[in-house]
Amino acid sequence: MGKVSFVISLLLFAFASNAQIVLKGDNTWKAFPSYQSGWKSPNFDDSGWGNSLSPVPTVVSPVVTNSGTMWIDPYSDTVYFRKSFELKGSCVDAPITITADNEFELYMNDSLVGIGKNLGLFYNFNLAPFLRIGVNTIAIKAVNWNTGPYLVSLYSEVVYTSSPVIELSSNDTVCPGFGSSFSVIPNYVSYSWSTGDTTNQIAADTTGVYWVETIDANACLWADTARLLEHALIPIELGPNQNLCDGDSVVLKSTGFAQILWSNGDNSDSTIVYSSGNYWFKGWDDNGCLSRDSLNVSVFDFATISLGEDVESCVGDTVVVDAAFPQSSYLWSNGSRASELAITKTGSYTVTVTNFCGSVADEIYVSFADLSDFEIDPQQYLCPNTYLILDAGIDFAHYLWSNGDTTKETAITEAGVYYLDLSDACGNELGAEVRVIDEIDYESVIPGAFTPNKDGLNESFQTLFPSDRYFSMNIFNKWGELVFQTYDPLEPWDGGELPIGTYTYEIWHKDCLNQFRNKLGTVALIR
Repeated sequence: MGKVSFVISLLLFAFASNAQIVLKGDNTWKAFPSYQSGWKSPNFDDSGWGNSLSPVPTVVSPVVTNSGTMWIDPYSDTVYFRKSFELKGSCVDAPITITADNEFELYMNDSLVGIGKNLGLFYNFNLAPFLRIGVNTIAIKAVNWNTGPYLVSLYSEVVYTSSPVIELSSNDTVCPGFGSSFSVIPNYVSYSWSTGDTTNQIAADTTGVYWVETIDANACLWADTARLLEHALIPIELGPNQNLCDGDSVVLKSTGFAQILWSNGDNSDSTIVYSSGNYWFKGWDDNGCLSRDSLNVSVFDFATISLGEDVESCVGDTVVVDAAFPQSSYLWSNGSRASELAITKTGSYTVTVTNFCGSVADEIYVSFADLSDFEIDPQQYLCPNTYLILDAGIDFAHYLWSNGDTTKETAITEAGVYYLDLSDACGNELGAEVRVIDEIDYESVIPGAFTPNKDGLNESFQTLFPSDRYFSMNIFNKWGELVFQTYDPLEPWDGGELPIGTYTYEIWHKDCLNQFRNKLGTVALIR
């Protein structure tokens, strides 16, 4: 195959000096070697297309005057070209001349303008009926019947046929919170803005796109747009409110501002804060736009607390304990969150005082003399080979036991009758008597056999352990299988249908000192 060429030429019949849009063969066209749906539409996304190659090294076809040459690289038999431009007026002159090797399809805004074939032939069309105010897209499908390389040559001028050409004042960028204005020359018959205004100038208070349509003396429609933008403020974030302990400080910082003012008069990028108060910052950037922020700083003392010595009082009195400390919160052991606590019952009371610098706690014991609450078991048991503690059960009283002890508790090692004389600081007096009895050794009286033969004698196996203490008993046969279990020392075991023989029991119980003890033994079942 010999080298062939492809030439496209666009020419608008107007003087070049009056042209508002000039199209020619160069490297600014978008080009693609294969078909894509919607490629002729102004709304098509051609960001994935490449640019045309210009100039083409080998020229073997006619080249339009004032035009360059172009194709794509790598070469292809069919190429798709598109280029977009913007018109501001409806009255335009737009004839076009085009030549192609070997054939072409010419489109404007997705509409077919014309087609042509054969090398070296020129075709004339009129683009004006297909143009519109706003974005316009010219698209060309070029086909070569032989192998490459190829070229395209084109030239076009688009000329407004009426005047004046609309020129909306350019985009404006303002500081946030400030407005601007847009205007066009006052040489039109009418004006219609996107805001609804009908004058040649409007105020623009919010960011966004503003457009205007005008009608000139020749009844031609013109339209243009402008955008109001805002400068991006330099961010300033002093952070959340600050809490400091006495003697500490915090550094507040900024960066990137042309002019700075802190509420304490500093003009540097940072300032140091030691005391409580509200601190604000103002900073102006190179555009004169203002950024600002503020925060509160609170300074706390380290909390201290002392509830004092333990207190003794009389029944009916109220003891008020104060834990107040500035800028603090309180939590008492009874759940109260007040700074003071009114106490009417005997007990230990703890308060935790908390502020930003930490927590401290203190405890106080408050007792109320009230012998009417005195209660002691008048009969108690002395465990074998041990001792018994007799406890008066009331604090902050005066005690006198018959054995001479003057403490709240006294240790007893022998059975007998013991007396206690009580008195308190409020003048109350009370006496009590306790009979101490030797407790039997329950482990020593566990039966060794029983005869469940329904003669009414010795029919079950049962212990004598007290029922008010912990007790458990498991009974096993000679194979170690559990045959009976109980937690009640008074619950008897009648043997059921089990055969005669020797069975093993395991007993856990608490003695009179509340200590766990274990007893293993055997019992004979005899019928």
